[in-house]
Amino acid sequence: HDDFVKARLILTNILGQRVYEQETTDPSGHRIEQNDLPIGIYFLHLKIETHYSHYNYEVRVAVVK
Repeated sequence: HDDFVKARLILTNILGQRVYEQETTDPSGHRIEQNDLPIGIYFLHLKIETHYSHYNYEVRVAVVK
């Protein structure tokens, strides 16, 4: 947490369209409300910037109701 600067969350649908994007400077996390998204498969792209490096992660998530 000491070297955390910011994180950018980008959520895309299976067609590659951005459906959500947010930048946060809170190292504790960020919440995406499920009610804002239709049922489906999404890809979460997480870009983390620290004082020393940059990290990129991608994970597949499913929204179900």
